[in-house]
Amino acid sequence: MYRKGVNEKVIFDRHKYKFTDKHNTKGGIAATLLGIIAVTCIIWSVNTAFRSRGTAGAWMGTIATLGFGCSTLGLILGLSSFKEEDKFYFFSWVGTIICAIVWICNCTVIAVGLF
Repeated sequence: MYRKGVNEKVIFDRHKYKFTDKHNTKGGIAATLLGIIAVTCIIWSVNTAFRSRGTAGAWMGTIATLGFGCSTLGLILGLSSFKEEDKFYFFSWVGTIICAIVWICNCTVIAVGLF
């Protein structure tokens, strides 16, 4: 609590305030939004396919493919956003993880459908 001298209190030391000019990465924010869109598309298409007992049609496959494309693009954007310097990487991590999970789940569904 006392850094500089015996009687000089550092005011901001108690609350650990941090003043910085850093911002979140644009690619990380885009990856997070694309991940949310991908999760929404996949949940919507799977839910509709189960409710219609497999007779949902080609539209649900198109929406699932859109979710796969969004997760692929989000994964690429999320991974490339780690190259930006002096930024916060919270959204980069969140977007990359969401898109990677959706991408792996989509690849698993495709692999199960092939065999």
